[in-house]
Amino acid sequence: MIAVVDYGAGNLFSVANALEHLAIPYQITQDPGALAASDGILLPGVGAFPDAMEMLQKRQLVEILRKMA
Repeated sequence: MIAVVDYGAGNLFSVANALEHLAIPYQITQDPGALAASDGILLPGVGAFPDAMEMLQKRQLVEILRKMA
């Protein structure tokens, strides 16, 4: 299962649509445990990454993303 990180920004639904089209199982999540249990992680892109980092920090997702990288 692929985890798609929902951090309040990015093209979340475009990524989800692409995964559905490719028949790849995925889960949209903010849960660090779900990220750790996933086979891979997709972090949808945004135009301004400093803003995205702030949102990831607020949701306490930075540490798990670093561990899984």
